[in-house]
Order: sequence, then C-alpha cells, then structure tokens
Amino acid sequence: MSRHTKKHAKRNVHKLVLGIDILVIICGLIGLYYLFLPTEPTDASDHFSEQVVHSSTASSYSSKNEQPASNKKQDLLDAGNYDNLISNQEVITPEGAIYDQKIISSGFIGSALVVKNGKVLLHKGYGYADKAADIKNTPTTLFNIGSIQKGLTAVLIMRAVRDGKLFLTDTLARFYPYIPGAANITIQQMLQMASGLKLSENPQGLEDVQQILDWDAAHAVLSGTQGTFKYSPINYNLLAGILTKVTGKSYDMLLTDYFINKNGLKHSFLYKVFLQQDHPTVNYKTDGETDPYGNPNDISSANLAAEVGTGNLYMSVGDLYRYYDLLLNGKLLDKASLEQMWQPAAGGFYAAGFYDKGTYFRAHGGKGGFESFGLFSKDNKTSVILLSNRGRKSDTELMNQLYHPLSNIDVSF
Repeated sequence: MSRHTKKHAKRNVHKLVLGIDILVIICGLIGLYYLFLPTEPTDASDHFSEQVVHSSTASSYSSKNEQPASNKKQDLLDAGNYDNLISNQEVITPEGAIYDQKIISSGFIGSALVVKNGKVLLHKGYGYADKAADIKNTPTTLFNIGSIQKGLTAVLIMRAVRDGKLFLTDTLARFYPYIPGAANITIQQMLQMASGLKLSENPQGLEDVQQILDWDAAHAVLSGTQGTFKYSPINYNLLAGILTKVTGKSYDMLLTDYFINKNGLKHSFLYKVFLQQDHPTVNYKTDGETDPYGNPNDISSANLAAEVGTGNLYMSVGDLYRYYDLLLNGKLLDKASLEQMWQPAAGGFYAAGFYDKGTYFRAHGGKGGFESFGLFSKDNKTSVILLSNRGRKSDTELMNQLYHPLSNIDVSF
C-alpha cells in the first residue's frame, strides 16, 4: 500500500471516529431531554383543575375543564363545610359552568350559590357592588336579605318558647293589650302572618329601636281576617318587641349573640355594622332601565332601623346557605320545634320566613334595590341562592331556570 493510500485510510478512520463521537453526544442530549421532560399531571392535580375554575368570566375555561374525562372522579367542594362557603375565590365546576352562563346571559348583578347533592357547583359574584368605586361583587359580598330575616326572628321566638318564656298560644294582649284584636291574636298566628294586623303609618326619622317598636304597636290596626294569611311585616316587628320583653335584651343583641357569635356566621351583619364599612354594597333601583347602575339608591339608617325583626340584616350567599343548613338539619331547633314553627295558616303556605311548597322551600326578600331569592330542598342538599343589589322581576324566572335542572321541579314565586 502506498504512503498516499495509507494517509487517506487513516483520515477516513479519524472521520469515522469523529462521526461516532458526534452521534454519541447527540444521543446523550436527546436522552437528557427526555429525562427532564415534564410528565403528565397526576390524578390529584387533574382533579383540582377540573374541580374549581377561578375566573372572571366563563370564557376563560379551557376545553379540558369544560369536558372533564369521564373516567376521573371529581372532588367537589362540600357545601356542609363552612370553610368552603367563606372563601372569596370563585368556584365554577364544569357542571356549574352551565348555570354560570345562564346567569351571565340574564344580566344578573349580585352573588350566586348553586348546590347539588350537597356539593358546590357554583359560587361567584356578578357585576359591581359599587360601580363608581370600581368594586365588583364577589362570593362574599354582603346584601340586604330583606324579609328572609323574618325566619331568623322566628327561630329566636321558638328558642324563647323552648326556654319557657313564651307559648305559641299566648295572645298578643299579654304584651300589647291596647292593640285592636290583641286578645284574639296568638303568637302562632303572627308567625303565620295570619293576625289580620297592618301598620297604619310608617315611622318617620326614628332610629331608636325601642321608640320604633312603641310606634309600631301604637299604629297597628286590624285590616284582615284573623286566622287567614295576609302578608304584613308588622307581625315580625311586634315579635321583635315581644322578644325584648321576655328576654330583657334588645333584638339586635339576641340576633348577634345567637347567630353571629354562637353559630359563627362570619359574613352576617346588622345594618349598623354594615354601614360602617369602607365600601358598603350599593343597591341600584334600575329594573327595566338601560344603565343597570344609573340609579344608586341610598337607604337611610332610619329606614333600616324601622325594619327591626323584618329586614335590616346583611349576609353573603354562603352565610345564608349556612343558616339554612343549620336550621334544616336540626342544629338551631329540634324537630318538634321546627314542626311547630312551620305550621302555616289554613289554606296558606307561609310560616316563619318560608313558603312551604311541598317538595321544596322558597324564600324571598326585597329592600330598596336589594333582592334575595332562595330555593331549597327539604334537606338543603340541593339549593339555589341569588342575592342581588339590582333587584329585577325577571330574576324570579332565572331562579326557576337554575333550580329546575337540579331538581326537575318547576318552581313558582
């Protein structure tokens, strides 16, 4: 072999070795790439991403969250765990997204809570709590619950009955003998709104609760048939006064001590505390108007004080659910007391802040531009709550649209 040939062969060997070295380096780099490549998420992380979606609008969902894998079990939030109701983070499950879209499409302003089989499907705020201050509604925004408060007043009455301070057969004359017909009106009838009483004239400018209660008693007149349901808030104003007489404590103190302090409702406040907030929720009386925030309505403290026992309590949707959960599951009153409290007048459906519709309970309240709606199964495992700072008549239909798919029941307001 010539010297030239040997040199050429040696050069080829060097090229081959160099090629092999390069190939080894490339393979090594590829191996390192796959070694550190992120793996598929675990079941636990998948469950969390599908369980709760935090967003300001439903459009932020990924297709994965909209269509959860059928072979994966979701860990939904338990509505019976109060910690899940007081978080300010929005909750929208894949099933809850359906209800979210219905609410968005309706133009609803407020907060919503949807529970199915004891699990939270939706917990979210919509629109603004204060448009001028650019403060949005959240899951924990406070709203005036209006007449739903009458149910809490009824619970306090039944606790006084349990303690032997009062009997449902007691007549109004025991406490207010000068009210017309008082000798024939029982505490039970007042719980049923079947006393036949109405208020002839509303108090003007009074803020002292005792003065308001005295005014109400002095201006209560008969306007209907005793024993027949006729909605009239004066019944619960007077029940608040009766509670003060039999306990020696103010109504505000009784409600605060029992529901807020003893039973730990963290997002529930009577009007005096609510009005001290830096940015209390603004209510808008704009039903049917083009600009939903065009008519902010300032409810005076005197106006709210006059609602003693009937409609000056502010709550979040989570706290309202919590209250009903405690009540319907025997944590506030025993079964016998509940049955006594929920006895409607003959031919009626109303008693103690509820309308008993047979297969479900309905609750409703309104104050100024605030509107509150609640639909509950008898065990509260299935529930829809809407609290709004822009009350609209159309929200009653929205409630039916939300509750019917959960329960297969057409509801009426």
